[in-house]
Amino acid sequence: MTYATCTPVIGRPLRALATALILTTALPGCADVSEDAADDAGQSGVTIVSGYEHFLETGEVPDAASTPLFDGSTLTGWRAVPGSEGSFTVEDGELVVSGGPGFLETEAVFADFLLTFEFRTDAPDTNSGVFFRAERGTEQAPSHGYELQLCNTIENGDRTKPADYGDGWGTGAIFRRQRASIVNADDGVWNSVTLIADGPRFRTWVNGVAVCDFTDTREPHPNPRKGLRLDAGHISLQGHDPTTAIRFRNMRISPLEVPTGDGGSPTAD
Repeated sequence: MTYATCTPVIGRPLRALATALILTTALPGCADVSEDAADDAGQSGVTIVSGYEHFLETGEVPDAASTPLFDGSTLTGWRAVPGSEGSFTVEDGELVVSGGPGFLETEAVFADFLLTFEFRTDAPDTNSGVFFRAERGTEQAPSHGYELQLCNTIENGDRTKPADYGDGWGTGAIFRRQRASIVNADDGVWNSVTLIADGPRFRTWVNGVAVCDFTDTREPHPNPRKGLRLDAGHISLQGHDPTTAIRFRNMRISPLEVPTGDGGSPTAD
């Protein structure tokens, strides 16, 4: 008998999210997880996601995340933050971030959303991140946003002990706010990530495993480094340092609520 994790089908508006642990021998679109791994995950307080059950006012199943952030061929819709030392290029349909420090941010801004993407780190201990609800980057303040950490470094082979920075945060963590409960990603292979930003609550899944559920209870502040930000902000990809080597693909986003007044399209500032 094997456990399984499945690729979620998610869209807008998203009202609630439920996860379940299932037993199966084969499911379309699912990646097998060994029974031992599932037991280890359960001991770590991790939820293995078999799919998303959505409770909508209409009772309808939501559409898949609909809006590409990266078109696979150009950097249209993105801009390098002034002062960036890293490079941002497109190769074989992938957005490649090399070196750093530096940031590539969206021209559009987003508040409450579902974000899905895949990443691959091409060097051991690569440190990167996806910032969100960020203020527009400047040379003096390039990354004032929440950060979804991307770093697969662990201590002595123990996935429950991230060893990326300071006390350790791990891929899927909300950096400096809440650690990932398990580092469920590896260097040199493609990993899938899901982020839901819903008001003050942020939830992340890495390769189908729930790794972080953080609610920001701080006082409001336009800079998420200093307090709760609910306003829309940019999404930004980080080149952390000269050793950064990371690729992104299949980046898509869906607002949790269709904004009023602009036909549901994201805005730019």
